[in-house]
Amino acid sequence: MVPPMRLNPGESMKHFFLVGLTLLLVSACSSKEDKRDAALLDADGDTASTADQRDSTTPTDTRDQQEPEVDNCHTDCFGGVGCTNGIVTEYVWGAGPCYGDWDEICAGATLLTCTSGACGPSDPRYGSCLEGFSSYFGVQAPENLLRLYCEEGRPKAEGDACLTDQDCRPSAQDPALRLICDDATSTCTPVPRPVLDSLGTHCGVAVPPTDAYSDQLVGGETCELCIIHQGAGEACISQACTARCEFDEDCPDGFICTCWPGDEQIEQVCVKRPDENRWSWRATTLSCSTVSCCGALDTHCERDLECCSGHCDNSSNLCTHCSPNKTACSNDLECCSRYCDPSGQCAPQLDGSPCEINEHCASEYCDLSTHTCSSCKAEGGKCWFGDECCSGNCDRVKRACGACSPNDQTCYVGTECCSGLCNLQTQRCAACLPSAVVGCGTDSDCCSGVCDLQTTRCAPCKSAGGTCTSGSECCSESCDADGTCDTLACNDYGTYCGQNSECCSNVCNPASHLCTLSSDGQNCTSNGECISGSCDLTGRCGTGMYACSSSGACSSDGYCCSGVCDSHTQTCLACAPEGTACSTDASCCTGRCSPAGICTVPQCN
Repeated sequence: MVPPMRLNPGESMKHFFLVGLTLLLVSACSSKEDKRDAALLDADGDTASTADQRDSTTPTDTRDQQEPEVDNCHTDCFGGVGCTNGIVTEYVWGAGPCYGDWDEICAGATLLTCTSGACGPSDPRYGSCLEGFSSYFGVQAPENLLRLYCEEGRPKAEGDACLTDQDCRPSAQDPALRLICDDATSTCTPVPRPVLDSLGTHCGVAVPPTDAYSDQLVGGETCELCIIHQGAGEACISQACTARCEFDEDCPDGFICTCWPGDEQIEQVCVKRPDENRWSWRATTLSCSTVSCCGALDTHCERDLECCSGHCDNSSNLCTHCSPNKTACSNDLECCSRYCDPSGQCAPQLDGSPCEINEHCASEYCDLSTHTCSSCKAEGGKCWFGDECCSGNCDRVKRACGACSPNDQTCYVGTECCSGLCNLQTQRCAACLPSAVVGCGTDSDCCSGVCDLQTTRCAPCKSAGGTCTSGSECCSESCDADGTCDTLACNDYGTYCGQNSECCSNVCNPASHLCTLSSDGQNCTSNGECISGSCDLTGRCGTGMYACSSSGACSSDGYCCSGVCDSHTQTCLACAPEGTACSTDASCCTGRCSPAGICTVPQCN
């Protein structure tokens, strides 16, 4: 697979100019007769070219053109070049080939390397080199912008043209240097090569620190640059340089692809083949559990973490069985927990005690950043489940403990949210779950106050006549003996409602779900149902002394548009709707602020 080409900012502008220019020129072509024949290489490498007569006013290409002959040209040519029957040809102003004759326009997928000014037939891809670009509209493009290179000749030497660091590699003659592509000159430039550790060797202390990769298992330990480039999956695990892999073919000669003991990510890495060094046991005797990779019994080990049994015998450096808790012991080394208590029994370590694996600790958690037992993992600690973390939140992407997420933040499970509730439809943390959303465990989890425990789905409160088993399912909070929600005497203003018929005023505010007095123009049967205090002969509230107030003076809830009148200040308040934060019952449109500080539907006791 060909790696994508990377251009520096200056070259990006040139590239886009040329691509846009090419498309403009292609669209200007009107017929095949306006095109020239492509110049092709013959078997001896000579060129033969013909050109149509150009108009005297048309800009001309001032150089001799040599078009490279290339197989699979869509992967072998650069922007501004096209392919005809597998032959790479460059567009020239006033001549062909035009779009109709091009099989495709090259998109600059890769570069080829030229040797001695031309590609030879021995190269994987062959043809001559384009040495520059002609002047269009008085704009002279950079001389090397449309140069093609063949695979032959890599790695490039110092001073060779390049576009990315990938084009430049250390030569065998000068292994102390590595070449990078200088953005200013677009040439391969030598820089000192950092000290590299071989795969499978012990990691050193990185110098400078910016070249270090952190040891994923040993807190605070770092590696010098390993011999495999970071882009190929270089890593330092358990104090040894490794390379990530999927198959043996991904590894250098002498290495195979397998899991690494203690690697909680269960990623495979390149390790030495058997009998080539002391790491050979890793290649044949590893087994992977659901959360870690570990060594079988009687395999070489240096730490308990490397053994499936959780016990590395310090004298033999082999994975062995150990004595579980509450069994007799004479010293710490016999115990899986590494602690033999004064009574002569193996016992788990208390918080703050040294540890290597979770099984050493009474809390069942060993913080590997400090190698001490802890009750839970601090922020940043590796995790698989939320209950491993002090915050209760395990970031599923980073696989690390994090702080709980506030409402409206992304979530996948409720334990990630400070509220404990994740709306799975929106994947956002919520103060309460709306109707039809799955994930409730109690009625208080639902904004409606009704959780169907069989489906764990929040349901809306049921109006009069709906089937019920308890009053908490009904908007009237009354479930009669025949299992239907009852209609009680009409509710006064300021009380919770599900529909207009439940209110004495016949007005249930759809936003606050509170009974309110009717505003001017609304239906009424008596003066007491109207905010204005006047129900006219047409059965509608007329203009009277009062209109509902948003923040003005009030003597009762009915005078406020929100349905909430502060009894202390005698002013109308903007009540908090269902599911929002609250501090008092009076601040909620529902009239109930739950112990969790959320406005909820009132429940029958």
